[in-house]
Amino acid sequence: MPRSVRASMLCALKARFQAILGHVADNEAAAGRALDTFERVDEPDEEPHTAFFDLPGLHATLGMAHQIAAKHLDGAAPTRHVRRSTDLVVAALNDRPEHHQRSRAFDHLGLARTYPAAGEGDGAAEETTHCLRNLGSVRSRRVADRLGELYEEAQLFAETTPGRSLREQIHDLLSASG
Repeated sequence: MPRSVRASMLCALKARFQAILGHVADNEAAAGRALDTFERVDEPDEEPHTAFFDLPGLHATLGMAHQIAAKHLDGAAPTRHVRRSTDLVVAALNDRPEHHQRSRAFDHLGLARTYPAAGEGDGAAEETTHCLRNLGSVRSRRVADRLGELYEEAQLFAETTPGRSLREQIHDLLSASG
């Protein structure tokens, strides 16, 4: 197997797409290949344009793949994927430089979107607050789209105080940004 950053990135994207399709076993296999390939990368041989895809980026991408996979499972089955998603995104946050505010905001938003799969409205609200603190305001279509997705996912908690607050906060931000 090629041992390049590009190969690792492609495996990570495959993991995410397999999760979107609901192919959880294929998602897990691709995620394992992405991590294995990245661990074997020989940096001096890498192409300069792949420098943006670092370990925190890999962890965040795979964390989102596990979060998406969890949504396709029922009962207690999502728990392992939620835990794996949380671990990977927290690792991304821990390794990501402080000055990468937009990436850190997306990491917090990824965590916020993982909590509904675990049935935790409080965690979703807290991570959304961290995300918005990093962003300052919603200036990107991509951020607005992800917040809109979280708004829908938080419907599960709409009757709870954190869920109601989270949905109101997102609604107000998206309404203000246009």
